[in-house]
Amino acid sequence: MITTISADFKTITITDDHLVIFKASPETYTSITLKAYINCCETEYAITFVESGSIMDLETNGSFIIDNDFFLLSNEVLPDGIYQFSLEITTALSVYEQRTICIMLDQYLKCQVAAAVAADCNSPVHTIYYILKQSETCNCYCSDMCVIYDRILYEVGQTAGYTCLDKTSTTGCTSC
Repeated sequence: MITTISADFKTITITDDHLVIFKASPETYTSITLKAYINCCETEYAITFVESGSIMDLETNGSFIIDNDFFLLSNEVLPDGIYQFSLEITTALSVYEQRTICIMLDQYLKCQVAAAVAADCNSPVHTIYYILKQSETCNCYCSDMCVIYDRILYEVGQTAGYTCLDKTSTTGCTSC
């Protein structure tokens, strides 16, 4: 699964070879569902592409474009945070597969990190931010990315926008 964030942070495009195959030959699948979560919260956003063999909401190249409407948000751009996407696939031969990917949207956070480092060159926030950016490429657990994201928010002095991790836990918002 590949995710692409638009330059204006208004959309995320999900591409996967199963979606491409499904677009061309929908009869090869009995179910394809995309589930999404923001900041490790329990609220699930989902769309099922296979409904009685019909193709729903896929672009001509087999990709799916996610915007604020998918997450029931009124913001103009998607908010900063950790986004988890899981594609659940069942083929006509009853083979089940799940693919998961986590990404970080950081339109505003990267500026907050720069400001924090400019204010205190000994701040650890740039190192923590680098670790989080690299986590996107290593198939890390999304919960680990949320812990690191919370730590960055703490380091830049942000008092709102934390993830849904347990704030009383020692592995939550202020320790990595």
